[in-house]
Order: sequence, then structure tokens, then C-alpha cells
Amino acid sequence: MASLKRSNLAHAYLFTGPSGVGKTTLARVLARARGILPINLIELDAATHSGVDAMRSIIQIMEQPSLIAGSRAIVVDECHALSKATWQSLLKATEEPSAQVLWIFCTTEPDKVPPTIKTRCTCYDLKPLPWELIADRLVMVVGHEALDVEEAIVEAIARKANGSLRQALVYLEQVQGITGKKDALKLLETVAEEGEVIELARLICDGRGFTWERAMVLVNALQDESPESIRIVIVRYASAALLNKKGFNQPLLAVLDAFKGPYNPSEAWAPLLLSIGQLFMV
Repeated sequence: MASLKRSNLAHAYLFTGPSGVGKTTLARVLARARGILPINLIELDAATHSGVDAMRSIIQIMEQPSLIAGSRAIVVDECHALSKATWQSLLKATEEPSAQVLWIFCTTEPDKVPPTIKTRCTCYDLKPLPWELIADRLVMVVGHEALDVEEAIVEAIARKANGSLRQALVYLEQVQGITGKKDALKLLETVAEEGEVIELARLICDGRGFTWERAMVLVNALQDESPESIRIVIVRYASAALLNKKGFNQPLLAVLDAFKGPYNPSEAWAPLLLSIGQLFMV
């Protein structure tokens, strides 16, 4: 950050690197270090706003005087998704910007950023974080949020996150309530990238906020998954939670009972819906 602050004359930055290493966060920190107020910071998700018309509107807004005194910044996240025409519309804006405008581009795919844009930017390539640093941050989160997560599990998550702090935080949320490194790793390996499965399992096993509407939102998000694989994850989650309970837990036993039987593929989603419905009749 010290080197960024010394680049006071830079009017455009390009932050590259793998997902979850802090590109967008660094962009926000940079804007704040340059004295830009939050109200004067615009964040644009290029993955959903890749068209030239949207960018032209942003450029016009940036060129207008701010109602609140001070500089303005725009963070273009996932900028590799911008269309060719959109990049063309940015050439003049990034080469001859207003003195009060700061452009920050973030991407996981720098090869898709035109050379004409790269030459207009001060470029920084962010590297994956060492697992030890990720573990330190996770320990801080565990302490601050008073989470019940063993130190061995924190270390396992940090190593499994492949340098991504964001992914590590997702994993940390997924294993809440699970004690024992072996059970936690088994759970993560089963649904490494399927947060909705873990969220459904936790919703069912924990019971708090468990409504049919909320359960169906999660089920609908899992249409590409096999109902049987979802059942297995829920059973594993409930079993691990039950094994680590110090006392008798009727709700978790009810979950195991509702999901104990394997699903017949020919019946599609009916068995899973029936299993969820049974819990509302307990």
C-alpha cells in the first residue's frame, strides 16, 4: 500500500490475480487512501454490465461534478468480461481522465485486457496468500465471532483454500458445528464448491430459520445436483453433529430418520422433498 500511495499521479490501476486474494478489497482501500469518500466510489460488476451503453453512462457520471466535494473512483470488477466495444469506449476516459477521477480495474484473466488499456494503467499482480497468513486471519475471525472451530480444522481450511482468503472464509462457515479434523475435511471434500448443499444441511440440522420457503430456495439452487448426493451430505452433517453433542438430541435423530433411506433415481426430487416435509411433522 505504501508503494500505491507514492503513485499519486496514477489515474488508473489494474489489479490482477486469482479469485479471493483481495483485488476488490485492495481497490476499496486504495480509493480510501486517496481520500475518496464512499459516496463517491462506484463499483461495477462487468460480468453483468459488460455492454458499451452501461459504460458510457458511467463515464458521463464520472465526468460530472460530484455533489459531495472530492475525487471520484470507479472499480470495474471482473473487467475481462467487458466487450470489445466497451473497452474502446474506455480508451479516452482512461488516457485523459479528469484530475478528480480514479479508475481501478480488477480481473482474474489479465490476458483478456487489451494492451491499450494495460499501458494506461499502473499494474499490480496479486499472488495467492501463504496458508500460514490465511490461518492467522481465520484465527482472528474465529476469536472475533466466538466460533466453535478447532485449531486443527482452521489449519486444514487454510491449506485447502489454495491461497484464497475468501474461499477459506466460505469453508470456515461450512464447517461450523463440526468438530474433528477428519469429519470437517470429509465434509469439505464432498461439496468443496457447493455452499448451498452445506447451507441446506445446516438449516435442516440446526432448525433455526428452517421454513419450507427457505428450504425450497436452496433446493432450487441445487437442480444440477443428484438428490441422493444431497441426502448423503445431510446425513453426514447430522451424524457428525450428533456424535459431538454431549447430550441427547431428538431433532438431529429426527433428521437422520427422515433421510436414512437411499433415494431411487427414477423418483427424481420427490424423496428429498418428502424427507424435508417429514421434519415439519415431527
